[in-house]
Order: sequence, then C-alpha cells, then structure tokens
Amino acid sequence: MEKKARILLIMVVVLSLACGTASAKPRGACCVNGKCDKTYAEDTCQGVGKWVPKNCNRNTCPPLGACCTDGVCEAKTRADCAGGKWNSGQCKPNSCPVPPKGSCCMGSDCIEMTNTECKNRQGVFTPKGKCTPNPCSGSCCFGIDCLLSTMDTCKNRQGSYTPGGKCSPNPCKSPQLGSCCLGMDCLVLTNVECKRRQGVWTSGGQCSPNPCQNSKGSCCLKNECIILTAAQCNNRHGNFTAGGQCTPNPCQASAAGACCLPGVSINESCVKTTTADCANRHGVWTSSSQCTPNPCLARGSCCLGIDCLMLTASECGNRQGVYTLGGQCEPNPCTTG
Repeated sequence: MEKKARILLIMVVVLSLACGTASAKPRGACCVNGKCDKTYAEDTCQGVGKWVPKNCNRNTCPPLGACCTDGVCEAKTRADCAGGKWNSGQCKPNSCPVPPKGSCCMGSDCIEMTNTECKNRQGVFTPKGKCTPNPCSGSCCFGIDCLLSTMDTCKNRQGSYTPGGKCSPNPCKSPQLGSCCLGMDCLVLTNVECKRRQGVWTSGGQCSPNPCQNSKGSCCLKNECIILTAAQCNNRHGNFTAGGQCTPNPCQASAAGACCLPGVSINESCVKTTTADCANRHGVWTSSSQCTPNPCLARGSCCLGIDCLMLTASECGNRQGVYTLGGQCEPNPCTTG
C-alpha cells in the first residue's frame, strides 16, 4: 500500500511540472506603433505589431518617425523606411518637405507634377519646367526643313528642337548668303563661312558675273603699300591681302602684323611682328593684324615662278615662294601679263 501511494505521488508531481511548462509564456514583447506592449503573446502579436524576444524597457522598440516618399508621409521605423527619407518627426502635421514640381511630357501633352509622379506615368520630367508654353510640342529643324514634333521625336531624329515653336514662318531657313571673294575666286557662302576662309564677304552678293576678278586689296612691296588686284601684286612679287587697305600703311617696317614662320609647329607658326623682323626670320608677312584666328593655317596661292600651288604661308615660305593670303590658283595669278 505504501509503495502504491509513493508511485501515485510521483505521477502527480510529473503531471504538475508538465502542465506548468506548457502554460508558461515565452519571454518577449510586442512593439505596436513604436511602443512596447506586454499584453500580447508572440502568436497574437503577428498582424498587430512586431515581436521582439526582449523584456519591455525604454530601448526595446525602435522609435517611429516620418518616412517621406515624394512628400507622402508614413509613420515607420528607420529600418522599415526603405526607398524613402526618414526623420524623427511626425506625420501629423506632415514633417516631409514638399517635393518640387516641373513639367512632365507624355507625348505632346504636358502636366506639371513631381518627378516621381512623372516617372510613374512614364513621362519625361524637366525640373522647374512650366507647361506654358507647351514644351512637349514645338518646331523641329532638319536642316532648312521644319516639322511640328514632340521633343523626344525630334531628338531621336537628331533635329534641333524649339519648345512651343511654330513652323510658319519657317524658323529653319538658312542664314543670309552672299558673295565671298577668295582672291579672284567667288563662292556663295554665309558671312561666317567666308570669314572662316578669310575671304571678303558681300551680303546678298552673287558670283555671276564674278565680282572678285577685279577686286583689289593691299599689296606690300617691301615698305610701300599699293592698292592692286591679286594678279598685279603677284606680278610685282608683292604680298597681297584681299580687301586690305593702305591707310594706315600695313607695309611699313614699324607696322606690326601676322608673320608666318617656316619650319615650326602649327601652334607656333604665327607671330605678331614687323615686316623687317619677319623678313629677318625668313617668315611670310601677311599684313593680317592678328594671329587669332591663325592666318598661317589658311591655304592661299603660292607662286613658285609661274607655277601656282595652294599652300599655307609657312609651306610657301619653306619653298621660297610668293604667298597671297586668301589667293586661289584658278585662274593662275602667277603668270605674267
């Protein structure tokens, strides 16, 4: 009997311990809105907050702050604010800065919105852009042809786009043309193209009949300056400058001009000096007053006896020829007559 009672007592103790272990709650806390709540178990915390295996104290739950995404505020912890900007402020009132707006082009339509809103609509955003006038539709220049186009279409076709532009009147017309005298030869060019070739340009001028064959310029015969044609100057073995003037005298020994030196690098080929110094250095004096743009890089007529070659001033000097800035070899200016 005593043995049975002892066995029964042991069974009661074991059952008591088992029941106590099953009913014991695991240690931890449920973080709800940044605050620690001990009333939830781990299973009931799911969907309400975030369970942490710690006892409740001041540092158990990470604090909530303002998670800002394009001006929209959500109360989140710093760790949960992925893709946004977090600050320790509140969402009531909204502590998120208002994002700047700009123009958003969706095809030819324009709406002013934020960058994120524009990206969500697959538009093209311009910071601080306005929709008046409409920047999403305008004129697109392909050479001298004008088409009304969207900005994207114009750029894809490598055109020149003008927001809000119109095609009437045509904004793509070529600039003013005129006659450009390069020595005795005439080309119809723009003023910019003519200056690039160091020619003499006449607005609206034509090349038929040729106005350049009898065009004159300054011809330096040592220190003496005479207004002659290119052919007349070459016949006298002078240095001709198309359109040049003799007042003030560009040929005097004291007059400074651009001198093209032979046998040096292109960048060092032009120096501003007097005719006498240029001759002592075996250079070709052009009577151009400046070295920018470099007149020594431009090709002109180089008379080697009665033969004419198109060379730079330095190349002509290397061959001991007579150089004419802007001169041409057709017709041949080196033949006497």
